[in-house]
Amino acid sequence: MNRKSIKQALTAAIMFLTCLITTVPIFSGQYQYRTIVSGDVFETIIIKTEVADSGTYIVTQEDKITGYTHHVTLNSDYHSTQWVVTDKAGDNITFSRNGSTIVVNGTRSDERINKKIEIDTLPWFASLDFGIQGFCLSGKKTIDFWVIDPDNYKSHRMTLTRMETETVSHAGNKTRSVRIRITASGVPALFFSMNYWVRIADGVPVRSETKRGGPLSPTVINELVRVSEK
Repeated sequence: MNRKSIKQALTAAIMFLTCLITTVPIFSGQYQYRTIVSGDVFETIIIKTEVADSGTYIVTQEDKITGYTHHVTLNSDYHSTQWVVTDKAGDNITFSRNGSTIVVNGTRSDERINKKIEIDTLPWFASLDFGIQGFCLSGKKTIDFWVIDPDNYKSHRMTLTRMETETVSHAGNKTRSVRIRITASGVPALFFSMNYWVRIADGVPVRSETKRGGPLSPTVINELVRVSEK
């Protein structure tokens, strides 16, 4: 191989390695929460990785209440673009956004799933924590967004409203926070509402009081214990 050929080969190798490096996910943050539901207390870990030079993030969380593991891809505004739900029984379902449509593919209980869920141009939050963080950082007073129930594939239009600033307790700490109220669009807050409290500086949730179902379902409390970022 002559000198020119060697130089071309080395250039090609360097370009290939550069592509690999710039698309490899890098560790971004780990969020540890104490979760309380119906008297039971356990730990919830949420891991966020940033895909280098892409402006996208991947959030991973194991839900100890449902047994699902969630992998959510977010854009730079923390709006969801893809959501993969798996469990130990082998179920594996992917929700992918294509314009105003959520395309659902996968397997549940050995049954093949192929569905389309029509929404609109509003944001879709498969990760409520990070959707709310993005909303807080945007400075907006209120927004509407979509959520999808992974059990029945139904879409629900919801509303976030920025409320008052207050000091909230969480896992033995106190933090000055903004309360974010979640309601079902078109339904008065008196009948159904949930709340998040987020840090003023970066929008990270420090406490939340949510429901797993309708107004009479058990309240799920999450309290931030620590954040490890890199």
